[in-house]
Amino acid sequence: MKPHNLTESEALLARIRKEVELRKGLHETSAGAGVSAGFVAPQGKEKPFLKKAETALTRAKDKQELSKRWPRFLRPFRRNQEVINQGVIESVQCLTGELERLQKLILALNARYDELFGKHAELLLKDNMQTRVLGARDAALESTLHLIERHLSSSKETAPAGDAKQAESFKEDLNDLQIDAFYLAFEDQFRGSRELIKERLLEYVPHLAALKERLPHATAVDIGCGRGEWLEVLEENGIAAHGVDMNGCMAEQCQSLGLAAERGDGIAYLQSLPTDSQALISGFHIVEHLTFPQLLELFRQTLRVLRPGGIAIFETPNPECLRVSTYTFYTDPTHRNPIPPELLFFIGTHTGFAAVEIERFHPYCEEGVFKGYGDYAGIFLK
Repeated sequence: MKPHNLTESEALLARIRKEVELRKGLHETSAGAGVSAGFVAPQGKEKPFLKKAETALTRAKDKQELSKRWPRFLRPFRRNQEVINQGVIESVQCLTGELERLQKLILALNARYDELFGKHAELLLKDNMQTRVLGARDAALESTLHLIERHLSSSKETAPAGDAKQAESFKEDLNDLQIDAFYLAFEDQFRGSRELIKERLLEYVPHLAALKERLPHATAVDIGCGRGEWLEVLEENGIAAHGVDMNGCMAEQCQSLGLAAERGDGIAYLQSLPTDSQALISGFHIVEHLTFPQLLELFRQTLRVLRPGGIAIFETPNPECLRVSTYTFYTDPTHRNPIPPELLFFIGTHTGFAAVEIERFHPYCEEGVFKGYGDYAGIFLK
């Protein structure tokens, strides 16, 4: 009889041990009979039944010890582990499917957001462009009104015989004004905003710092000052600057910003200045507008007007970039021809500058591939 103090598992283990011992005795008796009959069992091999019995006993004992460690309230879960595992797997599969559905929804929403953002950016760009165009038209109308007022005022002072001459002068001035207004709108449309151009011009600030070390109290002249971005950079870096531009609308825009600028021919303005009077003479995107005799005269007058140690900076579109030399250069109807860097370098050395340096700016890329620099500048030291 099994003792009353044994648990069910312990009683089962006791029965298994008893059965193993009984079978072990029978096996040994059978083995002895085999020896007496002249049969010898192979040596060095374990008896399969005993090995299996020992493994079964070990596993049963391990399970018994493990079961003792489980809290009583968790034992039902252990007995139903397969059902619980299956439920967990199904729940995870359900969550995985839901996550995949949400991921597809997020991707679709992202695509829609990108589409709407692109449309918004396009509309904003068009709105900015339209605003600039309207602003240029307003400026042109205001300039036209000033022109009419000037001619009306002067016509009162002239004799009737001079009315025909006065009318012809008014017609010429009005035509020039229309061209100036067109070019101001063109600059806003194709060159970029004032903020963008001013940011690009900051690349020249290291040259200004070196110039001020050599020539304190430096003054500058900017030929073709345009909308005045470079004049602002010069003033912000402590260099008093005066701008000259043949476009009256641009000169008026500079003046409205509190910048020193006037309408006039840049080369003629340099001819009027004393020798060795300026530390810096600059011209951004002007040399490509000049005839060759005008270009040579610009360099001769620049060298004369600069102080020893002064510099000249002339930036122009870079024909080394095929996109520039074959397409974008001709967007501006007032451009004459591209100027290779080697030519501008030679003009500087031939004119008599002590040192000439060519620097390339504004990388141009197509679909992330570098295609060349859009602009270059000649830095000329007297």
